[in-house]
Amino acid sequence: MISASDYQAIVLEMERGNFRKALALQQEIESVGPPSAQLLRLKAIIFHRLGQGDASYQAFQQSLKMAPDDVVTLVACAGLLTDAGAAQPAADMYQQALRLSPACAEASAGLAGVLLRAGDRVRALVWLEKAVTDNPDNTAWRLKLAEQFISVGRARDGVTHLKTLLKQMPDDPDLLFCLARVCCSSRMLMAL
Repeated sequence: MISASDYQAIVLEMERGNFRKALALQQEIESVGPPSAQLLRLKAIIFHRLGQGDASYQAFQQSLKMAPDDVVTLVACAGLLTDAGAAQPAADMYQQALRLSPACAEASAGLAGVLLRAGDRVRALVWLEKAVTDNPDNTAWRLKLAEQFISVGRARDGVTHLKTLLKQMPDDPDLLFCLARVCCSSRMLMAL
């Protein structure tokens, strides 16, 4: 089991963008004794950030062997698979995470992303709505939800979400850009 201080030291280096130093710390801790699932998950994330996809996937798999019901690891590994274009294995992992933790907004959003990449906007919308319901403070997901409502022909719902976001964040550049794009492409200007 990794100590809290060791974990924090690795995470601090990761937050600073010092992934090589974080990896060195992780390997130093791993050399002292058998690694925990948590330590292997950190290793996988570090490898991913260093662009070493195969090593990252192997570390995720090792972590999942030790803790197959670890929702955080399932979601992180599914994200790696999504980035690698392995849609079905990623979707399977997100769904496994959701079976273990139905309110895991990250898994719902991840599954929505996989479905969007596959062109299944209607099913993606269902999972994106769930992600926003489970974590209404995530502005990026709320913005994506508004865009998806509009893309599937539910413009009123999309505009309602955009109006709500606009009231909360009138100067947010991402929101204003999205709003401009939506208005230009769908004649929604009069509705706002």
